[in-house]
Amino acid sequence: MELTKRLLFLDDIRYPIEAYHYTKQDIFLRKDWHIVRNYEQFVNRILEKGLPEMISFDHDLADEHYLESNSQEFVEKTGYDCAK
Repeated sequence: MELTKRLLFLDDIRYPIEAYHYTKQDIFLRKDWHIVRNYEQFVNRILEKGLPEMISFDHDLADEHYLESNSQEFVEKTGYDCAK
């Protein structure tokens, strides 16, 4: 029987160890993070495994989120969309 990973790390480019470097929170040193890179992977993981013990959310999940824009209508969903 597969053990369900209880930590979920949502970020399009970074890894948990990188979050440790700027937060100094030991939780990011754990090896049992499951990494998802976008909204679709995030939703699929929750549907398959249920809610994890902890989620680390990145807001900007695509290059378009980093660019200046007059519109808040993005094609790619953000970490905020995942949290909703």
